[in-house]
Amino acid sequence: LKGVLLTHLHCDHVNKVMIKSFRNMGVPVLCSERIYDTFIEKYCASDDKCIKNALGIYEEADVELGNFAVSVFEVPHDSLCFGFNIIKKRSGRVSKISMATDIGSADDYIIDRFADSDVIIIEANHDENMLESSVRPAWLKRRIRETHFSNRECADFLIKTLKRSAKMPSAVILAHIS
Repeated sequence: LKGVLLTHLHCDHVNKVMIKSFRNMGVPVLCSERIYDTFIEKYCASDDKCIKNALGIYEEADVELGNFAVSVFEVPHDSLCFGFNIIKKRSGRVSKISMATDIGSADDYIIDRFADSDVIIIEANHDENMLESSVRPAWLKRRIRETHFSNRECADFLIKTLKRSAKMPSAVILAHIS
C-alpha cells in the first residue's frame, strides 16, 4: 500500500483509529491541501508521527502514487469533497479508474471526469422511497437527498457518462450504499 487518498473528512470516511492504523503500518494518508489543516487539527493534534504521514495533495493536479498517476477533482457535497481519476500506464496501454462518493449532483465537468473509464466506482446511496418511509429525522432525509446520489440519480449519471464515452467500462462498482 503506497498511500490512502481521503475524499473528505466526514466521520464515515475517516477517523482517528484508521489514521493511527495506517500510521503504524507506515502508509501515508493523503488529503487535499484545502482540507489539510482541518485534517491535522481533527485527527493528528499533538501527534508528530501522524503529521509526518499526512501529506497534502493539490486539486486538479496529478499526484504520483506508486505506479499510478492520480488526478483529483472536486465533487459537490455539503463539505469539501473530492473524487479521483487513477491512471496506470503499462505496455503502451492506459487504464483509468474513476471514483467519487458523497456526490450530490453531476454536471458536465463530473461526467467528463468519468467518461472513457475502464472502471467506475460511484455512489448509489439510497432508494428514494425507502428513504422517505424510513424513521430517520426530516433534517437527515433532506441532507441525504441533497448531498448524495440516489440510486436513480446514479443510474442517470451512468447513462450520461456511457453515452459520452468512446469505450465501455469493464466494471461499475456501486459505493457508499446505505
